Amino acid sequence: TPNNVRAAADAGASLLGQIPGGGVFAVLDGPTCDPAGRAWWQVEFNGLVGWTVEGQGSTYFVEPVTN
Repeated sequence: TPNNVRAAADAGASLLGQIPGGGVFAVLDGPTCDPAGRAWWQVEFNGLVGWTVEGQGSTYFVEPVTN
């Protein structure tokens, strides 16, 4: 499933776009934690720059890729 990219490290921030499932993106900054304990990363995907959440609880939405 796609991962949302938001204008800020907050689930209520404006939605800028999405990273498709399996999409590879660059991490620019982070992590930044929100009050709910979610870790957010500033990312760039095909020119789209914003914040995406790492996961919720023990469920992760993103994972590192090794080259």
